Amino acid sequence: MASAAIAPLKYLTVSPLAAHTATVIFVHGLGDTGNGWKPVADMFRVEPALKHIKWVLPHS
Repeated sequence: MASAAIAPLKYLTVSPLAAHTATVIFVHGLGDTGNGWKPVADMFRVEPALKHIKWVLPHS
């Protein structure tokens, strides 16, 4: 039985503004891209308590 190759998941990464100590993988609805959610990650990353988080926004 031959195995099917699975394409790697494409995603957008929003880097933290402080030392990286946490990562959020933001799972959203089917048919959207990570680019559509980048403004949300940008809004959260400037909050002082959230500056250490790296955001991963997958494309679906």
